[in-house]
Amino acid sequence: MRSPAQVIKQAHRLLAEMDVNGPPTPVVACVAHAKLSIEGRFSLGQLPPGEYRALIDDEVFHLAIEHTSGLLDRTNSRIYLKAGMVPGRRNFVTLHEVGHGWLPWQRLHPTHPDGEQNLDPDTRAREEWEANVFAAETLFQLDWFEREARDLPFELQSAMALANRFEASVHASLRRFVERHDQRAVLLVVERYPVVRPAGARHRVVAVHWSGPFRQRYRQWKKPRWLPTALFAPLRTKNVAVHFEGELPLDTGNEVVSMALQGFRNEHHILLLGRPRDGQRLPRRMARSIMHTR
Repeated sequence: MRSPAQVIKQAHRLLAEMDVNGPPTPVVACVAHAKLSIEGRFSLGQLPPGEYRALIDDEVFHLAIEHTSGLLDRTNSRIYLKAGMVPGRRNFVTLHEVGHGWLPWQRLHPTHPDGEQNLDPDTRAREEWEANVFAAETLFQLDWFEREARDLPFELQSAMALANRFEASVHASLRRFVERHDQRAVLLVVERYPVVRPAGARHRVVAVHWSGPFRQRYRQWKKPRWLPTALFAPLRTKNVAVHFEGELPLDTGNEVVSMALQGFRNEHHILLLGRPRDGQRLPRRMARSIMHTR
């Protein structure tokens, strides 16, 4: 696996050659500069098997395409995209495919079909991880996003404004907003729909992202695996909530710190932006009644 610095260097080369100087990133122009094109006649769901040269067997073709969001076919230098993606997601997937075509060491495979697993920023597949880093750095223009974030209040609306400015998804923007910030903060990615468990309806926590200062301060934090449905009451009738009546306890083993929450709900997940209220301690019995780590 190449280092992040090597991948970032290639993203910088693309942006510099195109003289990109400020958001949003011209995604379609990036495709052209990489000597690629986007298939305009068919989306992935409509693509005839004959158009996709690397898969001859119809059953294999349909199985692969069903769960694929983007695909680069090197035999014709063409990018195929799934229909119906929101613009921010479409931009990321497109730049992911551009990464496969632009990174000079990725030349072994004639095609790159990419589904949700490959597009996960934490994927362990080497070439997919590199393409994800390339897509994020190109979309957010290296440290441009961080520079603008530092000038804005540390709150959910700021991340959403940056998502709109950079033409990225709210999910990707919130993750970068938290991970690159100098404030103590955490982002919890929670399944949108609850699961009925013996203790009541719960939402599963599928991912947790934190800032460097948060990790440094709360090294012993026990990440929650399930959260009670009642916590998400502010999001029952709307997709954005900046004030939660409830608070999420932050159990570090030695202390329990209250976290103020703001939330956003998209098609698949609930995104919770949490900020510790240092100095405010909760009784451990109360914490156990709210947060479940097992």
